[in-house]
Amino acid sequence: MRNSLLFKLHLLCIIFSFISLIAVAQSEAKLEINPSNLDMGERPIGAWQEPAYLHFFNDGPGDIIITTSELAQANNFFFTNLLDLPLTMPEGTSINLAISFFGEGIPEDIYSATYSASWNTGKGVTSAEITATAYTAVIGDIFENPYTISLPYTETDISTAFPIRANYNIPNTPNTNDVVYKFTLSQSEEVDITVSNASADAKIAIYAEDFNGEEGPKATNALFSANNQIVNAPLFIGTYYLIISATQANTDLLFDLNIESSEMPISEKAFNPSPADGEMDVINPVLLAWEFGQYTYEYKLSFGTTYPVSEVLVDWTSDLATSYELGYIDPSMQYFWEVDVRNSNGTIDGDNWSFTTTVTPPAGLTATVDEVDPMEQWNVDLAWTSSDKALLGYNVYR
Repeated sequence: MRNSLLFKLHLLCIIFSFISLIAVAQSEAKLEINPSNLDMGERPIGAWQEPAYLHFFNDGPGDIIITTSELAQANNFFFTNLLDLPLTMPEGTSINLAISFFGEGIPEDIYSATYSASWNTGKGVTSAEITATAYTAVIGDIFENPYTISLPYTETDISTAFPIRANYNIPNTPNTNDVVYKFTLSQSEEVDITVSNASADAKIAIYAEDFNGEEGPKATNALFSANNQIVNAPLFIGTYYLIISATQANTDLLFDLNIESSEMPISEKAFNPSPADGEMDVINPVLLAWEFGQYTYEYKLSFGTTYPVSEVLVDWTSDLATSYELGYIDPSMQYFWEVDVRNSNGTIDGDNWSFTTTVTPPAGLTATVDEVDPMEQWNVDLAWTSSDKALLGYNVYR
């Protein structure tokens, strides 16, 4: 009887310990990765596409410290910005990990990789399986292999149906099949693009060749975008990409395309100077600021104490900054400055603007009395330290 009771007590202790272990395990923080199976879909061989993402989440309680981050694959076609380890994730926080695929000259196939992360000194390992289907893009499907055209351009019965695929996220448009054109301008022009006789509403987006410093066309770096028509888009000398797709998801687009261009007007003058033209008592430090008119491709900033302005602060550049920090300059001086602008069709000299810095008052006034006649006359010599840059002159009152 006693042995039976001891056995039951021992069994209860084991069960209680097991339940406690489960409760502790369930109460510990855990790294979740979503999705656990990431299908990146079709990826054009040798071409760029925006990455897909793994979503990491700490469902708590407590912190998670990720100690390893690995992407295992049989080849080197998948890429990721591996985490800066060790990485602490407080309870309830999340991060995204970008996964890209790029294979140059590979056969069409389905490729796979496994991403894994361990956390809390190896107490847990979380992983996700990743797949991508590599395919050969036809002409017009990707910006690396676009339709190359010259302006003006007209084409009818264009289709975004297969084998054209959905490769890009252009502004305000769901991910649907998109066709890509490339053209080069030898002079600055205003460009009109019209999509007509379309089977659905079309989205048009124009990108610079360098995609504004990005790797490819996105929803955030288009120069111009509109539904069905872009009118008088000012495009300077250079190469551009035009992407057209339907505004509805999973919709093949059939359309006609017409592109016309005309010479761009010469640049309009810069305006709205700060300090304002003729402004007095400008206080150090001085920041020059202005706004550009339309059609400005390059500008030059000149500055000095004489007119015509003698010193070039910024020589001709297409980096259209709208301010320049002069810092501390001489007080009690009149300064002149101008912003000249140009494009390939002409140059416009800017207005001559001026301002005057705050006058520095005299300092160290002293009076020396020289007795000539104690009953009738005194000579008083006044002395002071004047501003090194007195603008015009001075008056003495008594």
